[in-house]
Amino acid sequence: MLQAAGSLWLTRVRAFWAGLVTEVARAWAVAAVRRGLLATAMISIGAFTPAFTPANSPWLAYLPWLGESQTWKLIATVLTLVGTLMLVDAWFQLRPRVHGPRPDLRVVVALWALPMLLGPPIFSQDSYAYAAEGWMLHNGENPYEMGVGMMPGPFGEQAVLVWRYTIAPYGPLSLQLSEFVVGLFNFNPYWSSTLGMRLLSIAGMALIAGCLPALARRFGADPATAIWFAVANPLAVTHFIGGAHNDAWMLGLVVLALWLATRGRFLLACVAVAAATAIKLPAIVVAVPVALIALPVSKRGTRWQREFQMIVHVSIASTLTVLAFVAISLATGLGWGWIEGLNVPGIVVTMAPWVLLGEVARIGLYELGLYDAGRRAVRIFRQTGMVATVVGILWLFHRWALRRPMDFVTAAIAAITVGGPALHPWYFTWASTLLPLTNASLLVRRIGAFTVTIGMYASIIVYCFLNDTLLLGIIAVVPFLWLGWINDRIHFPARGVPRPGRPELVPAH
Repeated sequence: MLQAAGSLWLTRVRAFWAGLVTEVARAWAVAAVRRGLLATAMISIGAFTPAFTPANSPWLAYLPWLGESQTWKLIATVLTLVGTLMLVDAWFQLRPRVHGPRPDLRVVVALWALPMLLGPPIFSQDSYAYAAEGWMLHNGENPYEMGVGMMPGPFGEQAVLVWRYTIAPYGPLSLQLSEFVVGLFNFNPYWSSTLGMRLLSIAGMALIAGCLPALARRFGADPATAIWFAVANPLAVTHFIGGAHNDAWMLGLVVLALWLATRGRFLLACVAVAAATAIKLPAIVVAVPVALIALPVSKRGTRWQREFQMIVHVSIASTLTVLAFVAISLATGLGWGWIEGLNVPGIVVTMAPWVLLGEVARIGLYELGLYDAGRRAVRIFRQTGMVATVVGILWLFHRWALRRPMDFVTAAIAAITVGGPALHPWYFTWASTLLPLTNASLLVRRIGAFTVTIGMYASIIVYCFLNDTLLLGIIAVVPFLWLGWINDRIHFPARGVPRPGRPELVPAH
């Protein structure tokens, strides 16, 4: 019996390998795939700058010319800028359509990921902070009570200065995953921060790629289009794989929760939402569609009766999710420091709309000599944005939750993205992961696709600022806007395009 089982397993492995080789060959035959691979290689080379390569990086022994050379910074910026434009264009070219190439996009993402695995983090230094927080946990220190810079050594020195003396802004499960990765990589500061955290993010992306096709079919969407928009998305490729952000696991658990809900596994789905929330708090709103998918509201009765039933179901799901979240928090032994940590992301100025308005008001009031009013203006605008976000989510709940729960949760997460105290380019992936599962209009689809281009340009601006090449980043707005406009015209014509994710019917042969 053991011999028969071993033979069966070997046959399956051979079949899987043969299928994988075939899919890789099919993907490699597509010019856009090869251009995308060249693009990620260029972006990865461009990450070898002082802004993203710490002093303890093993690469410095082989690449001593990195240093502070302004010439290399210019070369790296050009490589990264051109590579980013190429990657965005390759992504558009791979949009699933009737007469276009249709390689397996999961294989495409795997190919694009290869150049990014071993180099410094791309477009962000956050993975260094993740590893430092994991190192703190290993040494019995609580990242909710002290910053990583309080512990001497290479882990804390890798973290960017602004985050060295702030407490951790992430959920307790995220910190535990960081500790696991640091231990798995034998407490090596560089490799646990780069390759280790990337492999963790890739596992989160694999969870998305594994669950999303079934969800797409459940909601009447095209699985290939869903993978294109959620996984092959340049923001996901560069920031989840290249930047190793923990958002990949938050979204992976969110998609898993929705997949479990479609199969009636209500309790497990609530636990998955709690786990996602224990990585980043915005995931809590996914309890609403989980409740309404796993426990559908009766179509009988008046609208008020159905809304009351909806509120009951959502209340049950929310209660179970909160209880599971509390259990996770208690199990980690880290306490409730994550509550105070929610204020940490807002200490730096990002492209968050309400914060930018507050900064404009502050500058204007400073010019008038009203310094106290200027300092208060930033806080007032930030708080106004949070209140507006809560009000907007409640309005969306009343309007869409009963009839269109996926539309509700996607719009609610988008509201959190733009209404929060901080907005980084990879935050746009929160809504883009779920957008293919909605009944969004053509305009919303166009905005979603154009947002990818804008998010990648925002990544370039940050890169250029950190490498003292900001002028090149400002000039780059022209090709990025042109690229977004021309691809919008090509890939989202005004007529004849189905709703997002809806399969384009292939004519019968």
